[in-house]
Amino acid sequence: MSNKILELVDINTISHIDYLKCKLGLETFIINIFKLAAIYTCAILPNTFFYTLIFHVSFLFVRIFSYGYHAKTSLGCIFSSLMMFILIPYSILNFFIFPSIMLYPLSTINMIFLSIFTPRKTKKNYIGDKEQQSTLKKRTVLSCLIMSTIAVLVPSLILKNLIILGNTLAVCLVLPLKKETIK
Repeated sequence: MSNKILELVDINTISHIDYLKCKLGLETFIINIFKLAAIYTCAILPNTFFYTLIFHVSFLFVRIFSYGYHAKTSLGCIFSSLMMFILIPYSILNFFIFPSIMLYPLSTINMIFLSIFTPRKTKKNYIGDKEQQSTLKKRTVLSCLIMSTIAVLVPSLILKNLIILGNTLAVCLVLPLKKETIK
């Protein structure tokens, strides 16, 4: 599909490297659209579309600046995303809801961990110089603070849970897995 789209580009006007970058970008975009379609189509089945959306947005609001671990394959990403973004909201709706008294300290813990461990570098994601890393860290903590403030202001305990636990999931993906990764 990316080849068909790239046929519209005049190849003579860009270098081969730029062509390959465009191709990679388009392939990544198409794969991510497919993943989103899979997640939200599956979210319709248990009637959790809206709740999955809230959970996913609160996760992404922090994740976009924090970076962190990724699945090794696209299939692994789809499977883990389905598990996280369908099962967690479904569980909050049907099995457990944390009281506000537990959510607010959790939100504070999230911000502390984000201020220590972000942005999380990976083998594929080198994150610039110290200044860029500092900027990302500030944006990550600010994003978490904004989502936590929204959670405080929202009257629904279910929405509070979805927002704070979405942030918590993003935090879990930046925590070091091995002792040597702590720097």
